[in-house]
Amino acid sequence: MRRCELRELGRIEYGAALDLQGRFVEERKQGRIPDQFLIVEHPPTITLGRNGRLEHLLVGEEDLRRAGVTFYHTDRGGDITYHGPGQIVGYPILDLREWKRDVVAYVRALEEVIMGAVGEFGLRAGRVPGCTGVWVEGRKIAAIGVHISRWVTSHGFALNVTTDLSYFRYIVPCGLSAPVTSMADLGCAATGGEVVRALARHFGRVFDCEIIQAVRECSEGFGERFMTDVVMPQMGESIVEGTVTRWLKKKGDRVERDEPLFEISTDKVDTEIPSPAAGVLAEILVEEGQTVPINTVVARIEETGDGRTPVEEKPVAAPPPAPKAEVAAAAPAPPAAPPPQPAAEAAPEGEIPGPISPLVRRMAREHGIDLREVKGTGSGGRITKQDVEAYLATRAAQAAAAPPPEPAPAPPPNPHRLRRLWRHPRRPWRFRLPRAPSVPRRASNP
Repeated sequence: MRRCELRELGRIEYGAALDLQGRFVEERKQGRIPDQFLIVEHPPTITLGRNGRLEHLLVGEEDLRRAGVTFYHTDRGGDITYHGPGQIVGYPILDLREWKRDVVAYVRALEEVIMGAVGEFGLRAGRVPGCTGVWVEGRKIAAIGVHISRWVTSHGFALNVTTDLSYFRYIVPCGLSAPVTSMADLGCAATGGEVVRALARHFGRVFDCEIIQAVRECSEGFGERFMTDVVMPQMGESIVEGTVTRWLKKKGDRVERDEPLFEISTDKVDTEIPSPAAGVLAEILVEEGQTVPINTVVARIEETGDGRTPVEEKPVAAPPPAPKAEVAAAAPAPPAAPPPQPAAEAAPEGEIPGPISPLVRRMAREHGIDLREVKGTGSGGRITKQDVEAYLATRAAQAAAAPPPEPAPAPPPNPHRLRRLWRHPRRPWRFRLPRAPSVPRRASNP
């Protein structure tokens, strides 16, 4: 039986999910990984398929921005749809050559998976002739839009579990005038985790594969607790890797959305990377000084449904009771001197402190700089791009201020060399002796 890895990735931005799908699709085409079933949740997002009509978006960009909704054009089939908290989004990455080379059969199979999953919770779902998706009581509960390249699938379905349906007023869902619904709207109290497990069971049944849990970042589903991946961004078309030079937060720290989280260095730029979400920095997967490819997950942020993570309050110890006053109060003792603070450890002489970024290495190589001579101003004495530029400016100024060296005097001619040339007349002449000036001949006496 074929294997399919189930990856519950929690809430991630739609653009990051597109990049992740692209990586899995390429690896699946090359046969390096088995089939994948990605389960995610997106922040409020509206997507338009390649066959969609822009007039089905009923509001402008400014209205979407005020509502906190992002907009994407995608290469999937179908029209316009909404993704948001409380919605389970499934992205199967399957090689249909190992199942059925039939696109219509694949879409119908996805519908069957969803109908079987919601049926476990007492909802009688079905199809509507001529319309793709899953319907309950004449209302649409799940949308489907796929993309297939060389028989490898991407994109997938979106099932409304506890979705806020008010966001659908910004669009004409899937280009249809039919209403939408959710499992919670129909009176179903199932949690996201329960629905995900039901989807996985029916997915394995319909596609005749063994579901193996590969990644599980969300224990009880969506809208309650989730993890956000922080990836190494691509800072240019030719950039393929980056170096984490400094973490601005440590594990367990609270971080706000767009707050600087860490610093990176590439061959073209040194910059700070903001946090993609608000929450608690739960994991740091790439340490300072490590160089990793772009889109590598470097950390994870743990969030909660209301955007806040509860923090345990530690009990404060009560102060010790004050001693009873003596009859004759002694003179107050001078305050004790504070304990000496340990000095910061300096790098051993001859060694370069801190990690060196690829950009700094390249600048040192191009300009012939010994980095041991450069004073670093970064964290822990790390040498930054600005330190190298300052060193080059200082070196150029010193070279301009120094007087030009005087030319060395020419060595006197070697008389022995002259004699050797005269003794070998057949040898080619290397120079000519100066001719004595002509003197007019004196007239002879009569």
